[in-house]
Amino acid sequence: MSKKKIAVAPSKPATKAKVPSIPREAPETRYARVKRLLNTAAGDSTADYQGMGRFWNLPYQEFLHIEIYGVRMIAEVTEWHTDEMSLDTPEERLANSCCPVPLKTAQASATRILPVVRPGRGAGSGLIKGLKGEFPFNQEYFKPLPWGGQRMSEEDIEFISNWIDDGCPEVDYVEQPAVRQAAGQAIFKAYNRATNIFKREYSQLKVRKSIENLTDEEEEKLRNAVWEMVRLNVFPKDKRNMLYWGRLHGDECQHGWEQFLTWHRMFLYSFEQALQDIDPDVTLPYWDWTHPKYLKGQIPALLDKNNPAYNPAGIAGIIPRALRCWINQSAIQKLILTGLFSKDEIKKLESIKGQRFNAALELFNAAEIVNQNQRNAMYPELARVNPLWYQFRYPGMFYNGNNNGGTEVYDPKNPLGALGLQMFNHHFPTRDDIKRIMKVDNWRNFGGGPEYNQSFGILDYDPHNTIHLWTGGYNPLSYILACNPNNQVLSADPNEPPRGDMFNNLTAAFDFIFWPHHCNIDRLYSIWQTKYPNQLPDDQDAALPGLGFSVRDARSIGKLGYEYATDMHIFPTGRGLSLKSFQSDVIAITDELRNHDGKVELRLHNVDQPQYSFGLRVFLNQPDANVNTPTTGNPNYAGSASFFGHGDCIGGPGHCDPPFEEKRSNDLRGRNHNAPGNIPLDITEAFNRIKENSDQLEISVVLVDNESAGADLGLRMDALSINFLD
Repeated sequence: MSKKKIAVAPSKPATKAKVPSIPREAPETRYARVKRLLNTAAGDSTADYQGMGRFWNLPYQEFLHIEIYGVRMIAEVTEWHTDEMSLDTPEERLANSCCPVPLKTAQASATRILPVVRPGRGAGSGLIKGLKGEFPFNQEYFKPLPWGGQRMSEEDIEFISNWIDDGCPEVDYVEQPAVRQAAGQAIFKAYNRATNIFKREYSQLKVRKSIENLTDEEEEKLRNAVWEMVRLNVFPKDKRNMLYWGRLHGDECQHGWEQFLTWHRMFLYSFEQALQDIDPDVTLPYWDWTHPKYLKGQIPALLDKNNPAYNPAGIAGIIPRALRCWINQSAIQKLILTGLFSKDEIKKLESIKGQRFNAALELFNAAEIVNQNQRNAMYPELARVNPLWYQFRYPGMFYNGNNNGGTEVYDPKNPLGALGLQMFNHHFPTRDDIKRIMKVDNWRNFGGGPEYNQSFGILDYDPHNTIHLWTGGYNPLSYILACNPNNQVLSADPNEPPRGDMFNNLTAAFDFIFWPHHCNIDRLYSIWQTKYPNQLPDDQDAALPGLGFSVRDARSIGKLGYEYATDMHIFPTGRGLSLKSFQSDVIAITDELRNHDGKVELRLHNVDQPQYSFGLRVFLNQPDANVNTPTTGNPNYAGSASFFGHGDCIGGPGHCDPPFEEKRSNDLRGRNHNAPGNIPLDITEAFNRIKENSDQLEISVVLVDNESAGADLGLRMDALSINFLD
């Protein structure tokens, strides 16, 4: 997309507002310290490092992706969790387990997993291995790093390893409240860690993001938490494993009446809490299948024309990037050890390394893998590389046994006429469908009828059922193995079932894609609740089977600790600064945000109660805004707020100080009147104006003295954020 000119309204020259002072020497960031430690250890060395010299001094992005003699210095986020566990066999796992189970059970459940242990991304990085003198830097192939310099202390190596584990932040937010200065404003950079880390540290609602907007760190944290659950599948009585949650849904899920939405909300909540027992910063993402991008996928014909499962038009539709499958170098190395692949076949696999595929069959097709034994060897590796992918998932694949997969060829101008869902008289849900559904204004038709007058709610049968069918699909490989052109059964492989697990209610929750699909259903339910707050299920006190909750517990997602958002951008400030103004760094308006049709909210997080009353004004893409910048008729003006100061303190020392963030465990008193609070501002209209003419966004906040000239005004808060809410 070509860069557009930022829309900026004219403003009259005026005296610049006072801004907080910026230290002449900013504190050293961890990234800067990493480079300093490496330079110090290298000393006077002139080591070449394949012509790159001191590679840690290269530009930041180059440093993160550098390879020295084929060894990646900073491990990819998609590879660092793939070291083999020492317990490789069911027998060894059982021998070391506190909870023995029959060997046959362990062997059966182990067929879908390959347990691993995660030493950390830092420990898996070539840089750390080199500094520690580990293979291949153990004198066998290379000397320890840095070449020609001095060995680094264990403490310093641990510091660099922890920096890599934390996502290699370029600028640590805690050390850079004001990072640069322009147009008289202190400019604040965006938080560069997982959003829910900030949310947890500052006692804010956690966010369930659109799965397409997960950062690399957020996606990796989710994968690792899910993989920990998968690893426990060898212990079927352990309720922390993935199989437990799949069985619970098959045994207890509620459909066809008023508990459909409430039961699944608490089911999602319970599963998410189990994930947070592993990683407190993980939340379930949602998959907004109405986004046009999911209708644009097309996979070439994958089968021989003489096969009854031949699909001449390919597969229409794609799934989110985070849920696809890919292969990495670690997996390729393990496949080499099986002895099933020739050198040429390994080269083909290496040629598609890192490329994400909608389904395993697409990956096999790209690598020309046609041998079933090879496929069976690859399945556990694909699951290990990305636990969010699932072997028994065939999105958009439908076959009718008449030598074709349908009657129409995929047409980008008519995506709803593509192959797949027309077999079930459904189409892929669109935003117009959702707008129509949201007009239903009574609970019975939207959520389902009560026990004495049961009926399906509109969300239950479509789009809920539609996406289950489309995602599950038919397995083409089952047709290849089980049929000949005369539809006679030839053979069947238990690894190749006829349909995907999402296709059937009893097996759907075994596939991770179930969770983001149902999160989107829950998101639509929460949006509907805000429109019709008085529309409730008939029996609020009814128990939700198998979950330990009642219908009433599902009434508010806020009380359950989460909210939904397409994306969020947070700019930490720290209450140590008393701000006279605020200027954000530039945010890119991506296609995802440009297509956002929900609420856009600006939030001031944990604002201290001020002593003096004052107001603030918010401007978008107007970095020179000040107290004299016009608001009337200004398209860049986004909104304002007023603060009611508490005045001169009438108590003793500390009487007007903000309270401690946490109350004592048995303190039953209410919230302190001086407790910091969040300030929300709806800036939807202003953002919609800006996005029409710009692909960038800047936020400016100007304080206005409402009380008296010269008053010591200042805004103290933890952060400012812009939130694209659903």
